[in-house]
Amino acid sequence: MYFLITGALVFINVLLEDELEKKNKRLAQELKNKRLRIALSLRSARDNIRYHQLINEHFASVKLADEAFRLLQQTAKELRTIDKLIEQAKQERKACRTARDFAKADDITQLIAQLAKIYAGLKQKRDSFNIRTHELNNNTAELRESIRMNCGARGREWHKRLQARKA
Repeated sequence: MYFLITGALVFINVLLEDELEKKNKRLAQELKNKRLRIALSLRSARDNIRYHQLINEHFASVKLADEAFRLLQQTAKELRTIDKLIEQAKQERKACRTARDFAKADDITQLIAQLAKIYAGLKQKRDSFNIRTHELNNNTAELRESIRMNCGARGREWHKRLQARKA
């Protein structure tokens, strides 16, 4: 059981850190690019903002926010998995102590500490995804309002249709 938990720890750690780091970097770069594009669009003369460009930016921003939210959910799921592994390790440690196998119990204690460290790092990444998701949602809302306010009747009609779909 100890080796199974250790193997699972190593496997989960490698997969999670690699996948989350890749997605985190890509998400950060995409967020930076979106912010730059949105800022440039909003700074330009509001009367000359092109309707279709802003609509495309809006939907791209929604898509990115949805992806960030999925990452947030995935991270939360992985946190629950690690939490279960910690609980299993604690039960195994208790059984070892009952059987007076203190060396193995100490090894399991070290394993639990490693799992707790992974858990803390993953929790920090989850919090980062949460912040990014909120930022993306706020940027999308600003863009949506900009379309409504600066694209004339077409923008107001688009906004009205969007709100009707959301209801």
